[in-house]
Amino acid sequence: MQEWSSERETEELGEQPFLPAGRPPLLLITAGASAGSVVRVLGDRLIMGRAGECDVVLKDSDVSRQHAQIQCSGSDYVLSDLRSTNGTFLDGRRVLSHPLQEGDVFQLGLTARLKFGWRILGEDPSLGRKLLARFRGALESGEFRLHYQPVVRLADRQVVGVEALVRWNSPLGVLQPAQFLELTENTGLILPLGEWVLREALGQLQVFQKAGLHLFMSVNVSPRQLAQGGATLLSLAREMLTAEGQLVFDLVGGACTYSPGTRALLASLRQVGVDLAVDDFGSRPASLNEVRRLRPMILKLDARFVAGLPDQADDLKVAVAMLRIASSLNMQSLAEGIENSRQYAYLFNNDCDLGQGFYFSAPVEADAIPKLVRKGTPGREILPA
Repeated sequence: MQEWSSERETEELGEQPFLPAGRPPLLLITAGASAGSVVRVLGDRLIMGRAGECDVVLKDSDVSRQHAQIQCSGSDYVLSDLRSTNGTFLDGRRVLSHPLQEGDVFQLGLTARLKFGWRILGEDPSLGRKLLARFRGALESGEFRLHYQPVVRLADRQVVGVEALVRWNSPLGVLQPAQFLELTENTGLILPLGEWVLREALGQLQVFQKAGLHLFMSVNVSPRQLAQGGATLLSLAREMLTAEGQLVFDLVGGACTYSPGTRALLASLRQVGVDLAVDDFGSRPASLNEVRRLRPMILKLDARFVAGLPDQADDLKVAVAMLRIASSLNMQSLAEGIENSRQYAYLFNNDCDLGQGFYFSAPVEADAIPKLVRKGTPGREILPA
């Protein structure tokens, strides 16, 4: 859930209501297995489906892994089917591509229905409030858990790292990050949540090391954590890291803005052995100049551009450009959202260094990682060793 409606609650958290001019529209899932969830339509393209890397993850079994997308061009939003098995419907008609307007309701497959617009939360103003009311108790009672998605070196198909991904096992159901992270970022609750995530991830990294697994741990870090929680990030890294190259901070959203304070913090983090990655490159506000000055170890290609490989010409252009940028700046390239053998083969043949996605493994519990490291992921046999 990514909105709230109580000014009193917001003021108690020390923030003003987050209602920016020109704010993006929302999707309210009104029917299906994920009913009640709300997601902001951010970026140039939002993908909906069952795959974990989708921007809107639906639990309905009849929904395709990557079922449909919403594309934004200026103030125009267009719904498009992604060759789904059971179709995309608007006003009862099956559509391949159709503009969206305020209040439009569309259906993916047989059961999942979603409402599009800027004012849809007015119909259920309690959605965000329910999460705010539960948050602090949820941290204390253990409702949050980490899953880990393997990062694979494409040259030899070995698992070389994992990305820590938070899940909220709430009474409202299992909530994906897209359903609550923006809310926590805007209210400041990302600071206690981010501290918990980093402490848990570093603790699990130590467990992996004791088991003989030499992996790096990737953790998402938001703009607010860098701006207000830098001391905590640095303290935990100093306390729990035992060697360089074990921890990678994925800089998300506007975290790539290179302010003087950020420059000093990142320099200190590097001194204690933390590496950096620019997350979702190509779909978030990070200029080439900022990337050059940040000098991250990894440049991550957004799953939106991997989804169309190797058939969609625009995605091919973005992927090739990103791989060249990473190579020219002596960074490792990592492709997110690899779903099939054709995507894998294309990225491998174009010298992409690392990859993650459901083709290799979904996010899993920590105890499943040793087996994946020893026996390999399903994608290991696609190309001859």
